Amino acid sequence: MTEIYRSNKEMGQILSKYKIEIDSAMTSCIAPPKGFTRNCYISIMRNEIEKRHGKKFIDSIRVLAEKMYAENHPNVIFDFEECDTISRYPGTKNYRDFFHKPDMDFSKVFKYPIGYKYKTGKYFSSTDVSFVLMKNGEIKNIQTDVTFQNPENLKFENYFRKKAEEFVKNIKWIPATKKGIGVNSKVNFIYFHK
Repeated sequence: MTEIYRSNKEMGQILSKYKIEIDSAMTSCIAPPKGFTRNCYISIMRNEIEKRHGKKFIDSIRVLAEKMYAENHPNVIFDFEECDTISRYPGTKNYRDFFHKPDMDFSKVFKYPIGYKYKTGKYFSSTDVSFVLMKNGEIKNIQTDVTFQNPENLKFENYFRKKAEEFVKNIKWIPATKKGIGVNSKVNFIYFHK
């Protein structure tokens, strides 16, 4: 449908230089009057802007607005999905690897405690760590959630939490970017137990 951008104020400032205003209106599901199509004003305005400034104009202005927002708000913490699709985990070749390599690396170094009951059913237990990765590479606000399918393993919750947090703190994470500008971002790491 529509994307919501934090940079709408910056977008408006840039567009005003071209004598273009941003406005919004409430929409409803009622049928448009005869001779009109739903959201016709949006498409008419877009066509007119493209005719005057070219097909890539709005997209290029949005990129500039997003950069301006990142530069003007250095302390904002961006959601993971708002950032550029670069991997934030060292030693990965692409963004897709980011979602698998931390789990694989943690599996290589993690030692299960004596008495731990391994997975027997189809459901996994997991340790989920979320944190803020600052643009200088520092880790802040670590939160860890450990869930066990087998209640006998609950006695190991603190052990799993500690090991996952140690792992996260010892990684030299790659700070996120937003349109090439370094930003603070939320990151999530999940490890599925055996």
